[in-house]
Amino acid sequence: MDPRKIKIIEKLSPPKNKKGLQRLIGLFNYWRKFIRGYSQHTYNMRQLLSENAEFKLTSECDRELEYLKFCHISNPILAPIDPDKDFIIMADAAVTSGCGYQIMQYGEDNKLHVVYYGGRALTDAQKRWTAAQLELASICLALREIGCFAIHRNVVVLTDNTSVLHLGSWIPQSQRERRLLTYLMQFKLTLKYIPECRNICADTLSRAFDDMSEEDKREFMPTSSDEKEDFILSVSDNSGGVNLPLNPSLETPHDGYSGWTCYLLTPESQDGQQEITDETIKFQADYFRNLGATTQITAVTPEADNDNHDSDNLAGQDDEQRDQEPALADDSPEPLLDCLPPITPTDFLNDADFKDIYSFILDGGFDGDEKIYRRLLLTTEQYFIRNGLLYKLALPRKSKLQRAYPVSERLCIPTQFRGQLLKLYHDKLGHYSVQRLFLTLYSIAFWPNMYQDIGSYCKTCDVCLRTKRNSGHS
Repeated sequence: MDPRKIKIIEKLSPPKNKKGLQRLIGLFNYWRKFIRGYSQHTYNMRQLLSENAEFKLTSECDRELEYLKFCHISNPILAPIDPDKDFIIMADAAVTSGCGYQIMQYGEDNKLHVVYYGGRALTDAQKRWTAAQLELASICLALREIGCFAIHRNVVVLTDNTSVLHLGSWIPQSQRERRLLTYLMQFKLTLKYIPECRNICADTLSRAFDDMSEEDKREFMPTSSDEKEDFILSVSDNSGGVNLPLNPSLETPHDGYSGWTCYLLTPESQDGQQEITDETIKFQADYFRNLGATTQITAVTPEADNDNHDSDNLAGQDDEQRDQEPALADDSPEPLLDCLPPITPTDFLNDADFKDIYSFILDGGFDGDEKIYRRLLLTTEQYFIRNGLLYKLALPRKSKLQRAYPVSERLCIPTQFRGQLLKLYHDKLGHYSVQRLFLTLYSIAFWPNMYQDIGSYCKTCDVCLRTKRNSGHS
C-alpha cells in the first residue's frame, strides 16, 4: 500500500477543543456503518461534548481515537483503486489551514469505499489566496494523485463552494487561475454542490492541520518541486525522465547535468543561421537589434557556479563581448523592418490614416478640412520622421509611471502591413489572447483602432477557435 494515501489519517492529532472534536466525530460518523462497535468506541469522546463537561482528553479517548484511525485505513473502509470504475472526490479548503480531499469508488457491494485520503497545508502566501482558488487547488491536488486513472474515467466532484460549479464560464483573473483551469480541462468532470454540513469528511481533513504539531504539519507543506510544477503541463517529449529539446539539433550543455535544456525560438526558418555550440547559444535578435548586434546566452550549471574560478572566466567573457559589440547608431535597422517588407515614404503618403500627418511634418503643407487641420496642430508634437519612417512618441498614461518608464518610439504601421504584422506576432509566436498581443505590440507599433483590429483578428483565428477554451471573453 502506498503510505501517502493514508498519511493524513495516521497523522490526525487529538483535538484541542470541542469544535475540533465535533469535526473529527463527523468524519468517523460518515463511515460508522463499516466500524464494528462504533458506539462503544466513541463513548468517552462523546461525553466531552456534553454542555457542562470539561474538555479534557483522557487515555481512554486516545485509545478510541487510535482504534478509529486504524479502522479508516483498513478494510472495508479503505479499498484499492479499481482503474475500470469512475471516481468520486470530496474536496474542501480552509483559508486559514489547508486543503483536504477524499477520493472514493463504488465497490463490489455497490457501496462507496475510500481509495485515497489526502491533504496539503497552506503556506503564508497561499493563505492569501481566495476561497475559490484554494478550492480549485484542492480538486487539482486530488486529481494529480490519481491522474493516470482519472484521465480515462468520469470524475464526480462534490464541493461546497458555489464558484467552482461554474467552470465553463469562469473568467481567470490571474495566471494561477489560468493554470488551474487548464489542468482541469483534461478531465471529464461533473461538479455537484453539497452543503458544508454534508461535506464533513473533506472539511475535517482540510482543518486537521490546526491540531497537528509543527513537525507533523511541515510534512504536509508543499515542497520546492511541487511549487515549481504548479500544475504546469509539459509540452515537450520525455525520455527516461529527462526533458528533451524540441529541436534535435540542440544539445544539453554539460551532458552530466540534465537540469538545463537550451531552446532556440525563431518565427521562421532563416538561412545562414549561426552555429550553436554546447556552451553558448548565439542568435540574431532580428526584432530587437536596437539592443545590440548579437545576443549571447551562456548556460551555467550549478556545478560550474560553485567553482571559484568561474566568476573570473565569466567576467572575462563579458568584457570580450562588450568590446565586440558595435556602438548603436541612429541609422541602425529598426526592430520591425526585418519581419515586414520595406516601408517607404510613399506607403505613408498613400495611407488614409497617416498621409495627413506625414505630409504636414514633412513640408508643413495641408489642403483639407479645417477640423482635421486643428487636430494636426494638437498632435504634431507626438510624431516625428526618421529615415523616412513615421514614429509616434508614447508616454505612460499615469503620471507616476512616467517617472519610471522612458518615452517609447512606436513605429506607425500603414494599413497594407498590419495583417502581416498580426500574423507574425499571433500565429507564429504563440496565438496570444487579445490583451497579451496588444500589450506586446503597444510599445513598438501604432495605428488607429489598434486594439479593435487585434480583437477582430484573434476572434477569427481558426486555431484559437478550435483549441482554446471559450470563457466568454476575448
